[in-house]
Amino acid sequence: GWPLEALKVLGKVSTGGTPPGGRDGMFGGSIPFLTPGDLESDLPAKRTVTESGAEHAVTVRAGAALVCCIGATIGKSDIAIQRSAFNQQLNAVDWSSSIDDIYGLMALRALKPIIISRGASTTMPILKKSSFEQLQICVPPLPLQQTFATRIASIEALKATHRRALAALQQRAFAGQL
Repeated sequence: GWPLEALKVLGKVSTGGTPPGGRDGMFGGSIPFLTPGDLESDLPAKRTVTESGAEHAVTVRAGAALVCCIGATIGKSDIAIQRSAFNQQLNAVDWSSSIDDIYGLMALRALKPIIISRGASTTMPILKKSSFEQLQICVPPLPLQQTFATRIASIEALKATHRRALAALQQRAFAGQL
């Protein structure tokens, strides 16, 4: 019974951009430059931009959700863990105060099949920003979103612990220590 609201009502939706590669001083700074390959990964962004590079791109604050809206990885999503720039294959939602960042990301992940199906009408899947920002998510009361986000954070912490334990076990196995 909770209301459904369009993404454009729940936050600022933006499409990324890429700084000019031929200009000196655009890349190699401290600001992550996110591309589809960086989403849903535990690794840091493969590329970074400088402040000058960020001025030629689009940046979002830590907590904004990023979604790939073109190509084979359409629907892939993640959260910016710090101020980040991102390329034009990604759309970002910088949530308003009515949406918890983690809840918003999980709500977008639940929309992945819809994003894929709406982008599949061409040879290369693409979901235009104008269509993306019309997608709707359920908006429960903020305290419930925050409870949900706390539980998700606990699950993610447990998953990270398990990944580290598995990596240590694999290392011991390949070293012949088991």
